[in-house]
Amino acid sequence: MWGLDGNEEENYLATSPNGSATGIGCDFLIIDDVIKKKLEAYNIKYLNSIFEDWFTDTLYSRLEGKRKVLIFMTRWATKDLCGRLIQMLTEQGRKFRIISKKAYNPETDTMLNPNILNKFQYELLKQTIGPEIVLANYDQEPVDIKGKLYSSFQTYNRNNIKSKDNPDGTIVFKEVRAIADTADEGEDYLCMITYGVTHDNKAYVLDIYYTQDPMEITEKEAAKRLIQYQPNRFRPESNNGR
Repeated sequence: MWGLDGNEEENYLATSPNGSATGIGCDFLIIDDVIKKKLEAYNIKYLNSIFEDWFTDTLYSRLEGKRKVLIFMTRWATKDLCGRLIQMLTEQGRKFRIISKKAYNPETDTMLNPNILNKFQYELLKQTIGPEIVLANYDQEPVDIKGKLYSSFQTYNRNNIKSKDNPDGTIVFKEVRAIADTADEGEDYLCMITYGVTHDNKAYVLDIYYTQDPMEITEKEAAKRLIQYQPNRFRPESNNGR
């Protein structure tokens, strides 16, 4: 904690996600790069702790007066602090501003600031470090969406599914389906997905069973899921392990 000459109180506090911010309020909250590497970006438990435990439960309660928040960070993941805030503030209809700049503009073939990073240096970076790191650090594209077949999924609450145990649910399936890719070699994974299909032909995943356990275990576990969900259609992979 420190202050400026002429102020009667120390009015600047530097802290971190593991540091303390108790006993002090602030007009301006400035956050700089709380994610340092891709292992943190891939760790949903860490991302949740930053947003839920540190930001919303601790830092946000310290705001007073002008109540301004400025966040400077690399967009590592869709569920990082910026991503979670964008989602929350959008749902709440609150105002916020995003300023995002890419290091390289392919449409104009120009660099954002060639004095800091020129085109030759940028190409060297792309050849040296992982492409997902380049996209996150220099183009603000979250690493967890690269290479995905789908950019997003529809989500649902289990309490909204109408069933014998939940007759008041709002989602009704016209049928339930299951598909299984069996493990026919020792290093293979068994993958079994069960999903419900609505009348407007939308699929809602109900269960995913993915394991390297041996067949004496997977046969029983797969059967349990067939009994539990009673799919109208079941399509297993056709091989010797069928």
